[in-house]
Amino acid sequence: MDTKRAGERLLTVGEVARLTGLSVKALHHYEEKGLVPPAERTEAGYRLYGEEELARLEFVKRAKLLGLTLEEVRELVSLAAGCNKGELVPTLTTSWRPS
Repeated sequence: MDTKRAGERLLTVGEVARLTGLSVKALHHYEEKGLVPPAERTEAGYRLYGEEELARLEFVKRAKLLGLTLEEVRELVSLAAGCNKGELVPTLTTSWRPS
């Protein structure tokens, strides 16, 4: 499925599962727990994920490998989102300014 969001290619839950190595069940669980925002949906109800959601999922996966609980990860994701106004992957042009 090649759906776009403001020039961004969106991926289905199955595609995200293959890319991240997480199960579809884990992706749904992380959404339910607030670790990633609710996925956009197609008219048919399929979940769609973009770059920001992929970055969050990779962060969650790494945090879990470090032994953090889902609640601790949720708190970190929430803090990061607040600091970056929702962006866990700020663009170089907006986050870096030459001296």
